[in-house]
Amino acid sequence: MNISSSSPSPPSQQINNLNNRRNSFLYLGISLTLLGCLISIISIALPGWQILDLPELNAVHEHAILFDCIISEVTPLNDLPRIHRDGRKSLPPLKPARQCTYKFEGLPSWQTSLFVRMAFEEGDFGAREHLNNHRFLPQHKAVLFFCVFTSVFSFLSIFVGACSSCFLPNAILHTISVGLATSCSILADISFWMAAENDIGIRGSTTVVYQQHLSYAFFIHCLGSLTLLLSSLFSVLSAYLLLLGECRKKQLLLDKNQRRDKMNGEEYFDQKNKLIQEDIDSKCLLLSDLFSIERAALTASLEVLPPPPPGTPQNLILKNSLIYSSPNNRIGEFIGGKQILNIDNVKCSDV
Repeated sequence: MNISSSSPSPPSQQINNLNNRRNSFLYLGISLTLLGCLISIISIALPGWQILDLPELNAVHEHAILFDCIISEVTPLNDLPRIHRDGRKSLPPLKPARQCTYKFEGLPSWQTSLFVRMAFEEGDFGAREHLNNHRFLPQHKAVLFFCVFTSVFSFLSIFVGACSSCFLPNAILHTISVGLATSCSILADISFWMAAENDIGIRGSTTVVYQQHLSYAFFIHCLGSLTLLLSSLFSVLSAYLLLLGECRKKQLLLDKNQRRDKMNGEEYFDQKNKLIQEDIDSKCLLLSDLFSIERAALTASLEVLPPPPPGTPQNLILKNSLIYSSPNNRIGEFIGGKQILNIDNVKCSDV
């Protein structure tokens, strides 16, 4: 069986792998951010944040953020046929099993009276007071406040994260915005949970106290917070991989520049030394040529001179009163009837 050893990938391939993983984490984080924001918004519109079960009255109260609902199967006693003046009989419209009222200021009093009459026919004033106080409680206001900022930071992070590849600081801003959205959503859950735990029980009769408990809408909102938390983790990973890729790109570029500068420096010094050597060689060759020309010219000029007459001193008198003398009083030697000059021992002087 042949086992092929995997060679390490080049730096450019490693950078491409980092970019691919970073894009995967970024797209997954953006998708989870959008999903978590939608879950949080949908949970605000659901009625079941808190549920109060009243078995004595065969009714269930659902307390939500924006509205409250009563699910009751009690039939009002005034559901009798109405007789008009013309003798016609008409039945009152059938009421649905679920009746909801929104928590707005200036709520019509007839709706509150209707719900009180439907749910509490025995005149339970404690329960009626609680039902009349269906309004924005502090925990409801806190949830709405944090939900607004969760949506704002979530959509901001989506737009910033989509542009993080073009501008490096956007990756940091994307991580910060997702973290703020997650923090706001978690704070909404904590504030509502603490208020629900400290909520006072509702007295249904003289001996029974009913306690409200958290319901499905609260846990759905917690699911949205968990989704945002996962998206913030993926955004941190994507920002880390982006910064790591940029650092490796800069390091790779720096290494390339250093290698190029080193090669250029070596080539520059080699070329400079070569030029200096060529210049020295050319100068030496020029001096050698000049010396050869001068030597040949001097030799030729001395060869054309007539031999000195006998009895003349051993001094060679030339034109322009130039005397060529030898320190040894020997200009040259006659070999074979020709005068051979020793150029190295010749001196020029002016008489």
